[in-house]
Amino acid sequence: MAEVDVSTLADYAVFLREGDRTRGYAARQLLALTRHWAYTPYLLPQDRIPMPPWDEHGTDDYLVAPHGATGRNHRVPIHPATMSPLLVWALRFVTDFAPDILTARDEHTRLLANIQPGRSPGENQILRTYFDRLRVTGQPIPGISGITILRRSSPLVRTAINVRYIAGTLGISIPAARGVIARDRAGLRDHPVADRANLDIPITGRINTKPWLEGIDFDQAPVLVTHLSTACLIVVSYLSGMRPEEVLHLRHGCCAAAGSSGNSVLRHHVTGLHFKGVTDDEGNTIAAGEIREQPWTVIAPVATAITVLEHLTEPGGLLFPIDIDGGPAKAAPKPWRGESLTPAAAAYRIERFIGLANDLTHDHGRGHELVPADPAGTIVLSRLRQTVGWFINRLPGGRVALGIQYGHLQLTMSEAYGSRAGMDMTEILDLERSRTLADTLAQTAERMRDGEHVSGPAAERYQGAAAEFTAAYQGSHLTARQYRALLNNPQLRVFDHDDALLACNHNPLKALCDPHRGNPTRPTGTPSFDRCNTACANVARTDTHIDRARREAAALQHEIDSGLHPQPIRNRHQQRRIRLLEIIDRHERDKPGLDQPAEPSQ
Repeated sequence: MAEVDVSTLADYAVFLREGDRTRGYAARQLLALTRHWAYTPYLLPQDRIPMPPWDEHGTDDYLVAPHGATGRNHRVPIHPATMSPLLVWALRFVTDFAPDILTARDEHTRLLANIQPGRSPGENQILRTYFDRLRVTGQPIPGISGITILRRSSPLVRTAINVRYIAGTLGISIPAARGVIARDRAGLRDHPVADRANLDIPITGRINTKPWLEGIDFDQAPVLVTHLSTACLIVVSYLSGMRPEEVLHLRHGCCAAAGSSGNSVLRHHVTGLHFKGVTDDEGNTIAAGEIREQPWTVIAPVATAITVLEHLTEPGGLLFPIDIDGGPAKAAPKPWRGESLTPAAAAYRIERFIGLANDLTHDHGRGHELVPADPAGTIVLSRLRQTVGWFINRLPGGRVALGIQYGHLQLTMSEAYGSRAGMDMTEILDLERSRTLADTLAQTAERMRDGEHVSGPAAERYQGAAAEFTAAYQGSHLTARQYRALLNNPQLRVFDHDDALLACNHNPLKALCDPHRGNPTRPTGTPSFDRCNTACANVARTDTHIDRARREAAALQHEIDSGLHPQPIRNRHQQRRIRLLEIIDRHERDKPGLDQPAEPSQ
């Protein structure tokens, strides 16, 4: 399977299309390959395949596969199995673990500042008293693990005394500490040496009820600072939709709270540089960029990440400088290198962060939060921007990353990019929305060809949309202009997904899910699945939806019969089951040729 590439998958799709088999048969074969790709992160390398072209661009686009194409819209989005747990761990670091890491950074800095630059009287006695106290209390000497000693036969890995930690704790010089240790080596040989030197700070972050770390080692603190900065980078890049260069050039004070009139949701504005299309009066590109006139609108997790970054970096400086390890001051950066983190370095840090997240996953037994390797390769910042559009429009209601409000994210992105020219996030969202709409309409047309019955107040509009899409678009490769036309056609606004018990033929004037329907100042282009009202005039149901309702009713009956639930839960299940049976009964009664309604299986 490792020899299969995108062009091979495209050729296979063309082979199925040109064969004598039905479209349904070809669709099932392609679905099987899509399922294979969905499990790719968990397969051996020789069993993996790349993302199928029909899954990226829609089932009607596979005749012209994007082989060898370049540009942002042809970048492969990060696999959902990789992106979802990666964002979960990044948010966990930003919200839950940041206080511990910031405290460790401050304690690490304090200890380094407490190390005396030169010898002073009494240091030897202070150190001997310290070792005697450890011996009496039974505590090991703080150490460092993983010290490699080169030998002729084979390298020896052992622990060593952490001289810097001891010197900082006691307020003595490093030469004095080393001298006493060297002179008293025989006496210290029987005293155990720990493999770490934990800082004297409490661990408040939890994974479930267990501390996320037993303690933070003196030499581990700078590493965790870098990982925390990387987590903030992932959150800001992914949840804001900003370009990589725009994120990497953010500075202190760039984020400010901004409420919305008539809305209790608190939003945040981010001000910074933008670079695309920035030219001087003579048309020459300004490499340094310029402050964007209209700030980006972001949600609360992004503002939280920026606040954490402001605690990690120097006031007035960049939020993502080259060096951010919390250690001693580094030499001034080379002029040619610049001060900002580079995209290549960011990709390397993300890779290291994934390694830490997976270590914590194994330590806490949370296999479902493992971050598998992305089948398309290294995770770079530019792919985060493309992936967020893919997630918002492909997954109904924004079901990703365990409850992040992607509805607000989509709204705020559209506001932030609404007035920009060129291919920006608004256009990426529109393109992905139109592709999803094309997939839904193709599925709708397939159901009509299979003879499925349609019921509901919007049944005629549902059938008309399928017929119009088949006549105008079916079987052709859609250009960007055709995608926009498809998205702007009010007759083709059909929304459906695998978990729904209905299809929405969205008419904003009839949408009961929109509390502001009919208000021209607040137009709504998509339904809100979390506020769906079954009495809405936009509802249509096919036999496929009814089959889903039957399966859910049977599952509820099984739950009721099990006797494992308290009475209020059983009553709720029974009410839901009766409601489903009523939906099934109305659909069956609406079928042509049936004079009497089918009796519900009550």
